[in-house]
Amino acid sequence: MAKVVNGYVIAPGADLAGANLRFADLAGANLRHANLAGANLAGANLRHANLRLADLAGANPAGANLAGANLRHANLRFADLAGANLRHADLAGANLAGANLRHANLRLANLAGANLRLAVGNGHEVKTIQTERWQITYAYDVMAIGCQQHTIEEWFAFDDGAIAAMGAPCAILFWRKWKPILQSIMAD
Repeated sequence: MAKVVNGYVIAPGADLAGANLRFADLAGANLRHANLAGANLAGANLRHANLRLADLAGANPAGANLAGANLRHANLRFADLAGANLRHADLAGANLAGANLRHANLRLANLAGANLRLAVGNGHEVKTIQTERWQITYAYDVMAIGCQQHTIEEWFAFDDGAIAAMGAPCAILFWRKWKPILQSIMAD
């Protein structure tokens, strides 16, 4: 059932691009397939909201409560999730490329298959290392280096040929330097 919040109709598939929903109470809202690109959701309550397949590209949900929210396959590309509560959120298959996750609570969040390329981690569940060449972002069993994302197991099994096939001329030198460093970091 649709409801009106701050003059906006909240419903599945709603076009809320650029909407100002700052501090709005959207707990349990069904926004499946909604267009929230560029929306201001700072401090909003989206606890247990259904945002599956929603477009939140460039949105500002900084400090929002997204605990238990369904964000499966949502587009959160370059979204500002700084300080957001994503505890128990389902982010499986979500596009978090370039997202800001600083200080976000991702405890018990499902990040399976999430795109972490160029995301800025929170330092706990999602970690980021800025190197001289490429940003490295990793979580649980997946690691993104520059524009390449693979499981951590796959990364550490790649030989020079596989690294060279990724296209960057200096990739082999980079990987020879950083592979043992990353293995050491992840062993701790």
